[in-house]
Amino acid sequence: MRNVITVEKEFNAPLTDVFNLLSKHSTYNTAFAPLQVVRIKDSVDSKRPDGLGSIRRMGFGPIKPLKEEITLLEENKSIEYKLIDNPLIKHHLGRIEFSEITPYITLVT
Repeated sequence: MRNVITVEKEFNAPLTDVFNLLSKHSTYNTAFAPLQVVRIKDSVDSKRPDGLGSIRRMGFGPIKPLKEEITLLEENKSIEYKLIDNPLIKHHLGRIEFSEITPYITLVT
């Protein structure tokens, strides 16, 4: 059985600005507070340490049981990630897609 949750949000900002913000793990500390996100492995791309292959740990305070790995990063198009090392959830794949509605409005799905 496949379960899918889809969320859409429009941002009053250019696509590149929205992508650059949401492709950084530290952004989620503010966006989803009190959830805390810490990068524990850098991407192989030194210019984008939160990019492909990077791993983030998420949780509250010192307890951060969730680990996600970035499995795809297409600049200004999409980001995919998967939960790793979780005995309770074995097949979770997340996908964030970015599309320009106008030069100053971006849709994130």
